[in-house]
Amino acid sequence: MSQRFFCSTMLTGLRLSVFVLLSPVFTRGNSNDIYFVDGEGEISLKGPDNPVQGPVVWEWKPHSGQEKQQLFTFQKTSGSWWESRWDAYYRNNLYKWINPYRGTINLRLTYPAFKLAGKYTLFQTQPNKTILKEYNVFGIKVHSSAQFHSATVGSDVTLSCTISNLLDTVCLQWKGRDSSQQNCRKTNQIRVNNTVYLMVKHVTVEDERLYMCEVQEHGSIFHTKAVDFSVSQYLHEKSYTLYRSDTDHNELNLVCHDYSGHYYYPSDTAAWSWKSGLQYQERDIASASRYQPINVDRTHFGNRLVPTMSTFNGQTFNLSIVPVLFEDAGVYKCSLGSYKLVTITLITVKVTAEPSDAETEGDSITLTCSVSDVTESIRLVWINDDGKIVEEKALNGRNREEKSLRLIIQKADRDRGKWTCVLFSQNMPQVSVPYYLELSGSLSEGYVLQQEGYILLKGPDSPGNGSIIWEWRSHSGQQTTKQLGTFHREGQQWAVKWSDDYSNTPDISQRILEHCGTLNLLMRNPTFELGGLFTWTQTQPNKNTLKQTELFVIKVEIDSQRPVMGSDITLSCTISRLLDTVSLHWKHRDPSQQSRMINTDEIRLNNTVYLIVRHAGAENQNSYTWDVQENNSVILTGNINIDMNQNFHGKTYTLYRSVTDHSELKLICEVDSVEIGTKWTWSSHLTNEDKEIASIYKPKLVNISGAYFGSRLVSPVTSFTDMFFSVRIVPVLFEDAGVYRCSQGSDNHVTINLVTVKVTAEPSDAVTEGNTVTLTCTVSHVTEPIRFVWINRDGKIVAETTLKEQKQEEESLQLVIQEFDRDSLNWTCILFHQNTPKVLIPYHLKYNEHYTFQHTKVVVFGSLALLLIIVLIVVLSLRKCMGARKQGKFMFGKSKIEALATRGKCRRYISALFKY
Repeated sequence: MSQRFFCSTMLTGLRLSVFVLLSPVFTRGNSNDIYFVDGEGEISLKGPDNPVQGPVVWEWKPHSGQEKQQLFTFQKTSGSWWESRWDAYYRNNLYKWINPYRGTINLRLTYPAFKLAGKYTLFQTQPNKTILKEYNVFGIKVHSSAQFHSATVGSDVTLSCTISNLLDTVCLQWKGRDSSQQNCRKTNQIRVNNTVYLMVKHVTVEDERLYMCEVQEHGSIFHTKAVDFSVSQYLHEKSYTLYRSDTDHNELNLVCHDYSGHYYYPSDTAAWSWKSGLQYQERDIASASRYQPINVDRTHFGNRLVPTMSTFNGQTFNLSIVPVLFEDAGVYKCSLGSYKLVTITLITVKVTAEPSDAETEGDSITLTCSVSDVTESIRLVWINDDGKIVEEKALNGRNREEKSLRLIIQKADRDRGKWTCVLFSQNMPQVSVPYYLELSGSLSEGYVLQQEGYILLKGPDSPGNGSIIWEWRSHSGQQTTKQLGTFHREGQQWAVKWSDDYSNTPDISQRILEHCGTLNLLMRNPTFELGGLFTWTQTQPNKNTLKQTELFVIKVEIDSQRPVMGSDITLSCTISRLLDTVSLHWKHRDPSQQSRMINTDEIRLNNTVYLIVRHAGAENQNSYTWDVQENNSVILTGNINIDMNQNFHGKTYTLYRSVTDHSELKLICEVDSVEIGTKWTWSSHLTNEDKEIASIYKPKLVNISGAYFGSRLVSPVTSFTDMFFSVRIVPVLFEDAGVYRCSQGSDNHVTINLVTVKVTAEPSDAVTEGNTVTLTCTVSHVTEPIRFVWINRDGKIVAETTLKEQKQEEESLQLVIQEFDRDSLNWTCILFHQNTPKVLIPYHLKYNEHYTFQHTKVVVFGSLALLLIIVLIVVLSLRKCMGARKQGKFMFGKSKIEALATRGKCRRYISALFKY
């Protein structure tokens, strides 16, 4: 996974004994990773203990990106003696530093230059190209802008620390060599590509031997390199340029003192003058007579211009401007009496945003980095939160109208947090101006990725003058609110007094700081545990909540670092608190590869969405994207890259497969030589007998045994010509569980433990509403502790159990569903290993509608029969009445009254039938 490890940006002390004892050449973790300091020490690159007969070649791929170069070709002559032949590139460029050990295939690098960093590979050329040994050699170098001359006191110095190739787990950082704490007004540290720079402002003699560069891996220091420079206190007719940003915490120190032997003849007067870049007239901004109060002209600077002493002592006349504004640019000159001492040219830099309101919704934001004046060739650079250059422009004094560099940030990139404009002069940064974008989400919500860059939590806009407490309530379930600090006014700025809760919580105290005199909080590489609600509350005259910001932290993890190609991995994306309107998603990074997500399963549990990837790397499934969506709109997204290990030798891993129609098992093995037979064997978990299931020998047909798996065992190719020998079983059955081994000759290459899982239902046919059904999730065997879980259609756990390696009577988990109904159709069984889901089996119950249909038929047929009876009765009644009417016409003997009575009875009888 590509995930950058970040160093702390604070400069803290370190004991001197640490860096004195470290060697200029050292290894870390993998003994084939070697680090060296530019121009120091000696490196030995040794070949294998039992090399082949030859010939063998040493090859070098520079970290600088240059082409691969062949250095030496070795041929064995007699016994164990090797003779070397130099290649042309070596003879012309590298002979000063690299030499073979006499009679061996080993190399020695003496006082290696930084450019020699790279990957050194020893391989045999016949009969096939085979790697015998490989070293990754990293170079480290430090540099000072004052390396070849003394820095003038009061000027700035930039230090650089560079590594030839910066791995994701390694970082560089500048630290102080004593216990003094540096602050944001004195130093500024930035990373650009593979280099970390430290800009030291207003250097003094105390800075000469103060700084060193640390090399860290996973947060642990494994090397340091100190850098020294000298500072001259002689200011007579000296001149230098200072660069300052237009920010609240920046200051300009105007240093002026006589250190040239005139101490015994103090000056009677002193003056500082300033000529603005917008005006041609020079004017005094401060003046004084010896032992008299200092006169300050506040026309332009107001209260920002402050003398460092109340009276002039005849020797030192220092001023300070805090904060520096963009319009303060110009030329500052100091004179003591008739002596012209120091001339300081101030160049100011500012960053503006359009639209200026960071909360404004829109497609893009335009950041503009502007410089007050261009007096020499400079370079403006925009870098992102990862320290990568995204935009740059060279400026020179010939075209002084061109003074800015724009950067357009698309809406999709607004969540990166921090963008920095850097001004370079003579390839060294002189000033950096960070710009912090607002958090993604609404005004009161923010979404950030764990351990990813800088986040600015903006304080209230109208805080008043009273004390303000800062509180935090974690998302972790601990609903207690912690008071972390109290802010109070100090002049125009805010100062903070931290509480014990702040000091005793490393995740907070090491990652959250006040942002240089404001109520804003700067968060560096937030951990997952920092997710929660941040509150600024005014205490007087009444308790009043000024602002609240809820920070949602996203954690993205992979359950295996550098997994073997063909094994399974599980990716997880977790949010510290999941709102009803927020959802998490996984997808393939390349849209054209989305169809390959058939080899993946996504499952949501609580605040986490998991992606189970089967046979990772086998089909270029190495890059995936996670999304955080709010109301179906993406608010935060990122990529994760899987770094696959293609070395199969001696590797063992476990695969879990469900017994379903689409389940597939791929067996992948690397073949060293086609001259030696390679085979796959299978040992059932019920027996210990290895049975050969597939084999190859030389570039011939692949031999597949159908004795155990039948037509389910197939090979993707009929004849073998590649370096990988692969077969697959589809579909997987419960009885396929066991151990699969790939071996070449007597060497075992890779061992795969297959564990199968199945789901059964009782009754197995369709279930009738109101009845009871039992679902059983069964595992073939248990080789390590696992956990079974049943979840319902809402993703809630309804049953679970833990199984140990010891044989149990029941290696299964049952779920009994009482009073089954239509809402109980979908269930999922999940197998967890080390709290990570490894396989899931969705199960859909069939609903028995036949029983309902039988009731319906009875009702329908009964109703039809009743209707038929009614119709027959009506018809018969009508016929009877009609017959009576006809008979009445011929019965002359009866009275008319009787005939009418008979007709009335028929009508009433028929009306009664239809009413019924």
